[in-house]
Amino acid sequence: MGKGWPGVLVAKTDRLALLVPEVTVAKRMREYAVHNREYHRHAMPTPPPEYDTLAFWKQRLRVRLEAYQRGLEYGIVLLPKDDPCGPVLGDCTFSQVVRGSLSSAVLGYKLARSQEGKGLMYESLEALLAFMFSVGKLHRIEANVRPDNERSYRLLRRLGFVVEGFSKSYLMLDGAWRDHIRLARINPAHEGAGARSLDLNLLGIEMPADSVV
Repeated sequence: MGKGWPGVLVAKTDRLALLVPEVTVAKRMREYAVHNREYHRHAMPTPPPEYDTLAFWKQRLRVRLEAYQRGLEYGIVLLPKDDPCGPVLGDCTFSQVVRGSLSSAVLGYKLARSQEGKGLMYESLEALLAFMFSVGKLHRIEANVRPDNERSYRLLRRLGFVVEGFSKSYLMLDGAWRDHIRLARINPAHEGAGARSLDLNLLGIEMPADSVV
């Protein structure tokens, strides 16, 4: 952990500091979450009533830091590299961590609306995937994306995720059960030759050109 960093520093990129935050970041996490709540609504479950309170975020960060220390979850925030006291730019979570013969996790991520289109999520996930495969020693990371979330789908494909299947009515989001495309990335040190995606055309799904996230 670098001097002055309000949490456990996981990685740095050209523009970002990626860390598991301590409770001292609760105010900034609350501001980020509340400010982007409507923008994130399509991609996250309905939050609890206390979601907008500072007490909620202090407790969430305590729980997440403990989970990180036990290797059960990795809740990571994106901060400006040159200004660690600046605003939260986004967040990534590697949850449902299972060890042993499965050795996997489920990836979720969000950006502040003002940061979309700058390539920040690609930059952060490229570093975080390397961290999770080397330091976290995971074999497989899964991600699920709604078919209408074109930017997120293209981001995952650029990062080397392959399509594994289609999950009908996978999550309750924005008031309805939503279908999702299931993708996964295998640790390059473990991956055999010839990894292939499913043909989305077989699933009746068409995706447009790449987008920058």
